[in-house]
Amino acid sequence: PLHLYFEAERGDVLPAEQHVRLWTGGGLAMPWTAQPSEWWLDARPVSGSQSAQIAVQPNSTMLDVGAHGAQLLLAATPENRRVEVTYVIRKSTGIGEPPAPGALTLEAWPQPVPSGTRLHVRIGREEGRSCRLTLHDLLGRERVSREVEYGRAESIDLGAVRLAAGVYLLRAVSNEGTQAVRMITMVR
Repeated sequence: PLHLYFEAERGDVLPAEQHVRLWTGGGLAMPWTAQPSEWWLDARPVSGSQSAQIAVQPNSTMLDVGAHGAQLLLAATPENRRVEVTYVIRKSTGIGEPPAPGALTLEAWPQPVPSGTRLHVRIGREEGRSCRLTLHDLLGRERVSREVEYGRAESIDLGAVRLAAGVYLLRAVSNEGTQAVRMITMVR
């Protein structure tokens, strides 16, 4: 794959490793190295000269809450390849306070969402009312905006919006200013 997506709760267990398959072609020897761009990302093995399956996994869940990006550089002759890595750290859910009355809830699926497909969204609160739903890129640019009703499943046609693969912020804001935010990862 050219993109790997990991998700974990802060301070909890590490996400499962994922694999990148490297082919050197026709059984020929081709020296290569696997070099993560960030300290929190591990790759094994780190070098070789034949085809290999490289295990990739974050090594910490103690990063700040939010999305983190890295690359795995597969350096070889004649051409280097990069595998993009997205790692999302969520707050620990634990057993805590129930949501405050009137709080918004925001569900979005599938995660990650393939580009060109539909993202399904449901906003929880009293039915029959509506709120504003927006999708922003990580530079804060609004890419989608619409009014949606509480309690109804809505879908956003990502093919019509033509968004690039990456991480986006989905935000629901009520007329009273209450809001809920989710991170969405779009893959090719």
